Amino acid sequence: MLRRLKSKRAFTLAESMVVMMLLSLLTSATIVLLSSVGERTRRNQRERDNLDQLRQAVCELRRELGNSAGASVSCSTNQVIFPAGVLDQVQPLSVTSDGSFVCRRWVCYALDAGTGNLFRSELPGSQTDVAGAAPALVLFTQRSVVARNIIAFNCAATTTSKLFTLTLKVGQSDSFYILNSQVGTRN
Repeated sequence: MLRRLKSKRAFTLAESMVVMMLLSLLTSATIVLLSSVGERTRRNQRERDNLDQLRQAVCELRRELGNSAGASVSCSTNQVIFPAGVLDQVQPLSVTSDGSFVCRRWVCYALDAGTGNLFRSELPGSQTDVAGAAPALVLFTQRSVVARNIIAFNCAATTTSKLFTLTLKVGQSDSFYILNSQVGTRN
């Protein structure tokens, strides 16, 4: 006698194709989600890095401008030029007999609007070189970038000649931060 084989239940080809298609859709959705999260994380990290770099640049600018002679500061949109009192971090400030700081070099912070970089440059000189009017921006040839992605930079004197307002706008044209700071000069 012939025995009947027990029928085994199995998936059909159509059912297998539907399952594979659903799995591929879930996999592609997961990949898209993870890549967008990764991109958002990288963008946020870049913004934090830019802001940290900007804060450091503003602190350095405040320190240097705060140790300058307020009457000699030349400030305008996208640049500030002022006489500074120290040549490096090691050398102390020098003062005259009447208590005024001796300025040894001209320092310039300026925005290159084309690249969005805020740069710092200095012109070494003697005290007599610093006593005159501020030199032109074109004389500051050796530039070092202190902050990136700057949209606008402005330094303006307030009602007193020894107090200045710094305004920096950083980021993109549709998403940006504005940093405002006031600096008082010593002389």
